[in-house]
Amino acid sequence: GRSVCLTELKGYQATVGEPVIQTRRPNSRLDKVRHMFSKIP
Repeated sequence: GRSVCLTELKGYQATVGEPVIQTRRPNSRLDKVRHMFSKIP
């Protein structure tokens, strides 16, 4: 469900230590993460 995805995203963001949106790398996975974060109000 989305709750699991959101939990993974929060953990990923904490690991990176900075907004995922600022990460500019040609990675489909990062692109999906940024896309999901952009949908979060």
